[in-house]
Amino acid sequence: MNEVNLLMKCSICGKKYGKKSINIVQNKKDSMLVHVNCDFCRSSSLAVINKGIQNNDSIVTLGILTDLDYEEACNVLRKDPISFDDVLDIYECH
Repeated sequence: MNEVNLLMKCSICGKKYGKKSINIVQNKKDSMLVHVNCDFCRSSSLAVINKGIQNNDSIVTLGILTDLDYEEACNVLRKDPISFDDVLDIYECH
């Protein structure tokens, strides 16, 4: 979990995250998705961390504020992707 050292401060209030504030949502070979929750300002973020190919460096390539908690973020990944037909159904209803 050394990759999350890059995420040790909240991007909103600047306070340090505790170790229990960072949870891995998904871990793949070259990247991971983590959920971080600030104990101070209560903001939450999802961040994609790409694991470096050379010298094991890691970099956050995408971070986004979210209203999802850790469990909700995990549940979103278990759902089927939105299909083209789903989009058309929504369009036709409006």
